[in-house]
Amino acid sequence: MKKFIIEDFVNSTKLAIVEDETLKKIIIDEKNSDDIIKNIYRGIVKKVLPGIEACFVDIGEDELAYLKIKNNKMNEGDRVLVQVVKEKIGNKRAKLSTEISLSKRGLVYIPSNDRIAFSGKIEDKKVRHKLQSNLFKILEDKNIKAGFIARTEAPFMTTNELHSEVEELHDKYLKILSDFNSSYSPKLLYKFEGTIISTIFNSINPDIDKVICNEGVLFDEIKSILKGKSSNYYNILRKEKGIDIFEVYGVNNKIKKYISKKVWLSNGSYFVIDKTEAMTVIDVNSGRYKGESSYENTVYDVNIAVAEEIAKHIMMRDISGIVVIDFIDMKHKKKYNEVLNTIKRCFSEDGNRSKVYGFSALGLLEMARRREGNSLESYYYKDTRGEEYSGNYIIDQIEKKAINTVNHSEKKKISVCISRDYYSKFIDQKSKQIQEIENKYKIIIEVKENDIDYDIVIG
Repeated sequence: MKKFIIEDFVNSTKLAIVEDETLKKIIIDEKNSDDIIKNIYRGIVKKVLPGIEACFVDIGEDELAYLKIKNNKMNEGDRVLVQVVKEKIGNKRAKLSTEISLSKRGLVYIPSNDRIAFSGKIEDKKVRHKLQSNLFKILEDKNIKAGFIARTEAPFMTTNELHSEVEELHDKYLKILSDFNSSYSPKLLYKFEGTIISTIFNSINPDIDKVICNEGVLFDEIKSILKGKSSNYYNILRKEKGIDIFEVYGVNNKIKKYISKKVWLSNGSYFVIDKTEAMTVIDVNSGRYKGESSYENTVYDVNIAVAEEIAKHIMMRDISGIVVIDFIDMKHKKKYNEVLNTIKRCFSEDGNRSKVYGFSALGLLEMARRREGNSLESYYYKDTRGEEYSGNYIIDQIEKKAINTVNHSEKKKISVCISRDYYSKFIDQKSKQIQEIENKYKIIIEVKENDIDYDIVIG
């Protein structure tokens, strides 16, 4: 059974994709963030850096963004159509690309080329050939010269559905292009509608048994999407009222596993994830696992099992940058190669985002993963150490307490204690959300300074 479970809160919307009680993916859209990933802009080149083949571009945001250029074919003052491919993080500027892409359920539209490519998960050559033939015929009929990537869902779509997607994506791009040519000032031309809505729209299929959402503004939008797809999909939608939906459906405990620094496996082994500004270091330990054979076999068994789990965590947490994994030392090179092949196989579904380099001379496995957005932990914790909860986490806990108070208590007041060193920043960042929660649940929220990290009580 596969379920989409949606938590629509004041601060964010979260989508948990659960299959056979296993959390397959968690997506978080912050409602009050300045996320600009996948947005398309009319930009103006402000400064060209010939030495590193790059330039800074004004896209109308607070800071100039960074764009790599080839052969220095760019001058200051030039107008350029760009899409954000990496968000600003720390001192690093948002990164742009001139290769625009727009996506739907089955296709990714890339107007800068005319190639037909395929998701790595579409392995059958006959299926690829049929898709390619269908798409070439559709493009010829519509007189469209553009590139497309067939996504995983494409083989399950009818020719008419593919035809509609090609037409819709092409029309959307022409509108963006027309808007781009209409003026010369920096402007947002296309805002990515949010990962959750696009995921639901693009991924809904007969394999989904239930779409469960708590009461909120998103429910009506999801209902409209499902009704538009098919009347059958409308029947799988369920609204839950007056409950902490992630708690009731067991999602909270599943998320805890993917934001914990120390991760235990069922066989008693574990690994520890340490994140720094420069890299992520993962240390493997046999823990309580004793094995039933020789020491070498025991170590090998631990390393293989942990390798598979580490790959899941890196992708689920959306860890990026340089990653170094310190497996337990083994004697034979063949065993190292088998661990390496296991890691590579696990990351094959990650596409070209991940590159596994192999074991170094010190026996450390080295890999890198391209950043596209923020990691899962960054929503829940203040910094990379993962020791203090973030304002996002605290405001979500306040709303969860408000739900419980309104439905199970006669008291209509919540007292929140915030540590003195974080109080001012929390109020500055989250006062709007606190007021929204008060209005949403008709409850009073009192925020006070204290010596503890945070605490929430019904007052």
